[in-house]
Amino acid sequence: RLSKAKRALSENPSVAVADCLHIPLRSNSCDAAISIAVMHHLSTEARRIRCLAELKRIVKVGGRFNVQAWALEQETDSKRKFHGTDLLVPFNAQPKYLQTQAKS
Repeated sequence: RLSKAKRALSENPSVAVADCLHIPLRSNSCDAAISIAVMHHLSTEARRIRCLAELKRIVKVGGRFNVQAWALEQETDSKRKFHGTDLLVPFNAQPKYLQTQAKS
């Protein structure tokens, strides 16, 4: 049986948004971590390695982390064309996600 605290956490897991190079969590404090569509926004190989090191730092021994990145190979009709294997894809927030809606 799950304790009350574990049941509450499983129903409402903790989620954080932070700088991936300086994650504000204690070392070995997470069972798992994910990084989705982040690596191609880091400008250098050193920054990408630092991000991976941070994930490793916060995940407990025996834990897991999942890193997902764009594939170099894209479908022929894709608007994404990659010319090389080490490149930066600038982040440009779409205006529709930046607008706030007035409460009625």
